[in-house]
Amino acid sequence: MRDTCKNLEIDTKIHTVEYNPEVVDNKAREKGKEINFIIGDLYDIEKVLPQDFMNSLKHPILITDDAHVNIANNLTYLNQFLEEGDYLFVEDLNPDSSNVIFDPFNFE
Repeated sequence: MRDTCKNLEIDTKIHTVEYNPEVVDNKAREKGKEINFIIGDLYDIEKVLPQDFMNSLKHPILITDDAHVNIANNLTYLNQFLEEGDYLFVEDLNPDSSNVIFDPFNFE
């Protein structure tokens, strides 16, 4: 994502949440000022991405979810910070996640 934005000359700051810091590639770590690596558990998204942090983000926001955990709760939480012109993508979903029942048009 960082390289795509840079090639398109889009001034952006990337924030990524990683559960395990060991999976972050050293080359990515070297881009420290351009990528903010947040270490945390998305089963506790309010602590990982607190309201103060989310409210400080410059719009438009692009959120991509590829974590495969706590999806309905995470999307509901993130929705409160979105404004017109922002985007939220769920990259893919495990078809075996039958316990995830989620209506994308009802965030109540």
